[in-house]
Amino acid sequence: MGSSAVAKTDGRHARSERSQAALIDALLELLREGGEVPSSRQIAEAAGVTQRTLFNHFEHLGQLFAAAQEDQIRRVMDALPAVGPEGPLADRLDRYVTGMSKVLEENAPIHWTAYTRASDVPEVAELISLVRELGRAMVERAFGPELDALTADERRTTVNALELAFSSVTWHLRRNLQQLSPEEATDAMRLESTRLLTR
Repeated sequence: MGSSAVAKTDGRHARSERSQAALIDALLELLREGGEVPSSRQIAEAAGVTQRTLFNHFEHLGQLFAAAQEDQIRRVMDALPAVGPEGPLADRLDRYVTGMSKVLEENAPIHWTAYTRASDVPEVAELISLVRELGRAMVERAFGPELDALTADERRTTVNALELAFSSVTWHLRRNLQQLSPEEATDAMRLESTRLLTR
């Protein structure tokens, strides 16, 4: 293959990657704005491409949604609170709650839509399960000393309750149903998790 043919192929590949990235970014931005799951037309318009281009890259919206969720998970991994079991509980809780509130404030609308409007899409359901497992593992690591002091039943119940305390769904409800400010939602998260770990 000549150099011009290679360049042409590379150019098409680069355009294809840019189109996929634009579609993912457009979907995430539309989800952050809230409301219903956007249509293929709305997503394509926001990305500056045609619907045909969208469906050339993704067979159906579920695939695009799953790709956006995967991208979102990668984006927030660095922002998640890396809290280990060392140090006083009050310090660990403060770092964990502060870190989670920042992540949840930015991402809760996206996760809310995934849970409530797209959870029947197999690719999305799989990612929801992955996010839940990650959240539980983070809780188990950060608060291991306190959880280890509980019976097996108490531990399971406490981890279940902490999963909800730190979840994007709970954050969404605090911000939208209860109309709490980010600071008030953070305080509620801190109070609930403190009570669960110090009872």
